[in-house]
Amino acid sequence: MADLKKEEITTLIGEPFYNLVLSKSNIHPLYDMSFPPTLDSLLPSTTVLSIIRSFGKMWEVKFLEKGDLRALIPVGERKFVDDNNLVARDAIVFELLESTSIKVVFKVQILICTIPPKLQELINKRRAESESMVIDDDE
Repeated sequence: MADLKKEEITTLIGEPFYNLVLSKSNIHPLYDMSFPPTLDSLLPSTTVLSIIRSFGKMWEVKFLEKGDLRALIPVGERKFVDDNNLVARDAIVFELLESTSIKVVFKVQILICTIPPKLQELINKRRAESESMVIDDDE
């Protein structure tokens, strides 16, 4: 499997999109990815096949519409999340390429929120220094 974290991020192509910064509820164990009401008029009003395309790979998931809820069904979504080693604070941009009564296709870009080790070391050092500083408000 190609290292998706090293793939190039491309510009959006002008289609409707939705970005999501992942939280714990979007990944294990719930795998909950709902879509905002702003996309309601563009998405089907029934449960259909959905295809997620990202960096040359494809995942088939179910797109669920139930009342006010429009979301990806966790079974296929779990594979997408696990295959890409997604964690809380990673970001995903869903760009809607196709939406019909039988299929929804999203181009997805993954923005990994990994702090490089040297930067994390510097952050930890500065945090430790600031915690040890004493501020005298009496002067």
